Amino acid sequence: MQKSMLLLVFIPTIATVVGCSKSASRPASDLQKSFGLRLNWPGEPHESSQDLPSKEGVWKNYMGIFTDKGPDDVIIFTAGVMELPTLQQNNPKDLLESSVLPLQRDEFTRKDIEHGPKKYPGADITSYSKKSFSRHVVVMAGLRIYTISVTCREEASLDNSKVRKFLESFGIDE
Repeated sequence: MQKSMLLLVFIPTIATVVGCSKSASRPASDLQKSFGLRLNWPGEPHESSQDLPSKEGVWKNYMGIFTDKGPDDVIIFTAGVMELPTLQQNNPKDLLESSVLPLQRDEFTRKDIEHGPKKYPGADITSYSKKSFSRHVVVMAGLRIYTISVTCREEASLDNSKVRKFLESFGIDE
């Protein structure tokens, strides 16, 4: 299970070569909604999902990514959801801590958060690694781990209006 959580954190960093779209803001797709994810993208994301059978049950994954090539920076927007049947047997705060463990080496800010009206445990982390800045919002909700990330070369880009709107639109529907 821990390898799967590590993959969720590293996928946004690895998946940096994706086509760019200049379309207007886009609300959640049916695929996102099937994972309880509410998110307004700054353009048309590439989305995929996968069901992975295991002896514990079916692990379900959602991944969305959008690359915005602006005049000053390239900004990569990502969202991932993992639904793991084994999560019900664990403490949500312990699972959250283990899912953000790979970020600890490169993080320079971390804020514990409670997300939404149900106050799901989460973390808002800013990191710097290999000439890129990232902001990750990770939330544990039931059997799901939600990770919303933005990666760019310039730290100031983490505070631009597209990034703020993307992160502020994140919600969990049940």
